[in-house]
Amino acid sequence: MPTPGTVRAPLVLVGTVAVLALLAAGCGGSSESSAFGGRRRHPATTAATAPPTSPAPATVPATTPPATFGAGNTPEAAISAYEVARTPSRQYAGPCTDTELPRDVGKWCSALLSDPTDSRTYSVGPAFAESEERLTLVRNGAIWSVTAHAPSPQPGG
Repeated sequence: MPTPGTVRAPLVLVGTVAVLALLAAGCGGSSESSAFGGRRRHPATTAATAPPTSPAPATVPATTPPATFGAGNTPEAAISAYEVARTPSRQYAGPCTDTELPRDVGKWCSALLSDPTDSRTYSVGPAFAESEERLTLVRNGAIWSVTAHAPSPQPGG
């Protein structure tokens, strides 16, 4: 008659093999149960096998306003908002043609370079000195916005 320890060893081995077989059957890719209780296998999707995605279109809807750096109901208000946003202590005096000594020393002013209907270019800098920047403003409805800025071209450069 077998001893209790010798019967238990084959049963443990059979149980372990059964568990391993079930685990191996359930781990081979994604699957889902069918209506009849069976399992349908689907190939696993990975980054390497996934279909390539195309980037978002580069066009911007016409209703999206351009990026702004300063805005106001007049070009001068937009330039002032831009200058204060860049340097909070900076004061904007308005058009350079309207500046006066000594009242506007240390303030910044602007000079209109081009004046199409809904877009303008200004040269901006300290009053009574060379300009330091060029600003492009665009009108969207009743609001003027600074949409581009760049250093002013220097003489001889």
